[in-house]
Amino acid sequence: MEIPQRKQTRRQDLASPRRTLKPPSPFRAFSSERESVRPRDLQCGAGKALIGRGVECNALVAGVMVPRSPLKRAPDRSVLRTRRGESTSVSGEGAREALWMKFLTVLACVVAAAVASPSLRQQWRDFKAEHGRRYASVQEERYRLSVFEQNQQFIDDHNARFENGEVTFTLQMNQFGDMTSEEFTATMNGFLNVPSRRPTAILRADPDETLPKEVDWRTKGAVTPVKDQKQCGSCWAFSTTGSLEGQHFLKDGKLVSLSEQNLVDCSDKFGNMGCMGGLMDQAFRYIKANKGIDTEDSYPYEAQDGKCRFDASNVGATDTGYVDVEHGSESALKKAVATIGPISVAIDASQPSFQFYHDGVYHDDHCSSTMLDHGVLAVGYGSDENGGDFWLVKNSWNTSWGDKGYIKMSRNRNNNCGIASQASYPLV
Repeated sequence: MEIPQRKQTRRQDLASPRRTLKPPSPFRAFSSERESVRPRDLQCGAGKALIGRGVECNALVAGVMVPRSPLKRAPDRSVLRTRRGESTSVSGEGAREALWMKFLTVLACVVAAAVASPSLRQQWRDFKAEHGRRYASVQEERYRLSVFEQNQQFIDDHNARFENGEVTFTLQMNQFGDMTSEEFTATMNGFLNVPSRRPTAILRADPDETLPKEVDWRTKGAVTPVKDQKQCGSCWAFSTTGSLEGQHFLKDGKLVSLSEQNLVDCSDKFGNMGCMGGLMDQAFRYIKANKGIDTEDSYPYEAQDGKCRFDASNVGATDTGYVDVEHGSESALKKAVATIGPISVAIDASQPSFQFYHDGVYHDDHCSSTMLDHGVLAVGYGSDENGGDFWLVKNSWNTSWGDKGYIKMSRNRNNNCGIASQASYPLV
């Protein structure tokens, strides 16, 4: 079945609205082990000013609201260049007004960062020290501080709702604190939401089958430690290796960490795109055709696309195909997790609440069951007296994210976040 592509307009949490900040132009990525994407619009949290878009807004400059009249679009008499490769047609007078308002909006962001509270400043210093952040310019750091402040406010607002019993999970600042939601999603979520080949086998639910009330494959030794995909959209590769690592362990009794970099570099002929995204099923097909995948030790992860260096002498595991779990059926997924082992799943991880998840049973009403963008690994399930039924999910964003790298996602609540929409596992 053809899966609809993700809409470009992001859904916002109505209960905890967030303003979307966009960096001053020209945007320069900060310096660390990662790179940011280049957002499309310039916004200032104080006035939501969309520069060059013909939008009426106000800019807060040194505590004073500066009114702005709408940009009046005219025939192509002159062109206002907003950024390389983009232009907005306005009259000569409109161009001057837009440039002036662009300056005021950038200034507003700078001023807002400059007047940050001492406690926030200390949090910011701690964040930079912990995550090794260095920025290309003073302007860029001030902008990143404004993003950090917005994210911290979102976290505080959400956790207040948790204290009031309105939600079942908490949030916490983490390594993604200076990234906007758009940057985060574009950088970290690399599941290609496109139709795959029709599966040769499908696992379906059996209503008469009795299954355990809870399962945790970590306690059986079938799950490797949490890994870190870093700033590469290779989640699909980590989901693939996690499922195959589990199946290999259950067959041979040996838990061998497998090479995600092998998949990133070598499986493009099967439709995968390295750090730009991929599908677990396509990776299973590659491993079968390739007669194996190298071990992590022999082919370590680099978080970037590279030349294929597969070495048959270093194969750690292989598969003979794969099985898809019945689409959208949490009952079928429960059967798979209980009787097969760790299962590759795809989810919608685009919500800001997912970016900063910390603990508890995750449920977001804005999560889609079809617009999937992130590959993870279901390693168990159970029930929580406060949050209800959950799936135990291993992520690939290091142990500093979530509950030591894991998340409990709501179960039996209408396939929230699409966890049962595209689940599969390899045959060994």
